[in-house]
Amino acid sequence: MDKVLIDRFQKMIDVNSPIILIPDHDFWRIDELIWEANNGKHEIWEWNPTEHWLKWKALPTPMNTSEDAQFPVMNKVPMTSIGSLIDQLKMFYSEEPDASNRFHNRIVVLKNLHDMLRPEVVSTEQTELVSTLQLIAQDRLYCEDVNTTIVFVDPCLSIPESLKKYISILEIPFPSDEQITELINLHLSANSFDTAKANVEKLRPNLKGLTRFEIDRILDIAMSSNGSLSAEDNQRILREKKAMVKKEGILEIIDAPTTIDDIGGLEVLKTYLKEKSVIVKHFGEAQARGVEAPKGIFLVGMPGCGKSLCAKAAAALFETPLLKLDMGSMMGKYVGESEGNLRKALRIAEAAAPCILWIDEIEKAFSGVKNGGNDVLMRMFGHFLSWMQEKDSMVYVIATANNVKSLPPELKRKGRFDEIFFVDLPNKDEIEKIFAIHLNKGIRKNCPKASDLNISQLKASGYFDKLQKKGYNGADIEAIIKEAIEKLFIRQHTSNVETLQLTKKDIDDVIEKTKSISESCKADIDEMKKLFKESDFTKASA
Repeated sequence: MDKVLIDRFQKMIDVNSPIILIPDHDFWRIDELIWEANNGKHEIWEWNPTEHWLKWKALPTPMNTSEDAQFPVMNKVPMTSIGSLIDQLKMFYSEEPDASNRFHNRIVVLKNLHDMLRPEVVSTEQTELVSTLQLIAQDRLYCEDVNTTIVFVDPCLSIPESLKKYISILEIPFPSDEQITELINLHLSANSFDTAKANVEKLRPNLKGLTRFEIDRILDIAMSSNGSLSAEDNQRILREKKAMVKKEGILEIIDAPTTIDDIGGLEVLKTYLKEKSVIVKHFGEAQARGVEAPKGIFLVGMPGCGKSLCAKAAAALFETPLLKLDMGSMMGKYVGESEGNLRKALRIAEAAAPCILWIDEIEKAFSGVKNGGNDVLMRMFGHFLSWMQEKDSMVYVIATANNVKSLPPELKRKGRFDEIFFVDLPNKDEIEKIFAIHLNKGIRKNCPKASDLNISQLKASGYFDKLQKKGYNGADIEAIIKEAIEKLFIRQHTSNVETLQLTKKDIDDVIEKTKSISESCKADIDEMKKLFKESDFTKASA
């Protein structure tokens, strides 16, 4: 058991924390933590919905006294003769000090209490339970004769507002590199496999961000598949991590067959991502040489100019899962729910590392912070910034925004992200590349050998200069070519001609009736251009 974690728990008890919440599902190891941290100082009671009241007792002979003990050295005795959860808590609250033991040194562990404290269900029993817990907490703070600490062990608990001020949260940290190595070696030795043959350095980065429980399960699966642990198990580990993300349902996994070559232009940004991909793909080796985990990039600029496409292409380039975080879906209606959702989402992303966490249109979530915002929004923003500053897992954040004017300066400051890129409307050379990419893609998929359009001739005739002056973005160009190919397909089938060729006139007909974003949102575009001209953001284009 982690000695630092034990020390943190002991300090919480020593400084009179009346209620401690441990939001974790690995009850076995939490029991071990509480038992070792207590070290016989307090009597320990437990209540859970299945067994009701139990009292923890030391075993006469420890089952396992090694440092990596797999079992807590105690026994749980059912207390069948005592009352219900609330009745016994009331007894703890109302009892008189014992003459032989003036201070009632007691830890009361309450597990899986979330169904009894559901914020959407208000009942007399719930009100009575919350009130009793509140009274115990107040006595813990103000009465020297009371030394009862409540410990919630529940990964799903919504904290009632009336208890919030009394609760301290003990987060269980993810295992360190050394602890992950110990776990790998433990599995190898348990399966009589030569540790020298296992590539621990290759395995370890992909196990970062997982709990001990999750690492155990994944290593069990890997060992049962081929009887060993090697670099080839990395793909199996990543598949398991991907399945874990899907199961949680709080982040969206994007399966996008997009490559870096599908992006027209943005050469500076593409070169930057290619360089970062070297670190991501060889993160274990990079760490060993003192290279820190890259934080990510912030892409700001014109809508429809490839920001989202870059996030998808980066995932293919890095060979990692792409997780999309919808900040709007984080907002809950109950006290603490929004912050809890964000914490959970970020922990899931760390568990899926190495991965890309894509936060699309981040301004919709944090735009109100600049003007003070509400308490919930301010706490969420603070937690996100702290996480960005402190994270050392290989979660590469790609945040995108169209309107950065309303965003707080803390988010735009370099240091939160490795780099901030400004994505402008495409110039004529970039329009040519975008045009060619979508034309080739459309023709290849829908009408093979059905175009007599020559990109070189179009360029020579100044065709792409005209498109630039009209202010088309990449999304506009893609839509134009798709519509032209669609009309070609319809004309081919209605005219009973086996093959028709896509011509410049087909494209021009669609362009004639298509307004560019610069025309439809002229005032907004002009304001954004002025804002970005005054900023020190790196231009994504050469």
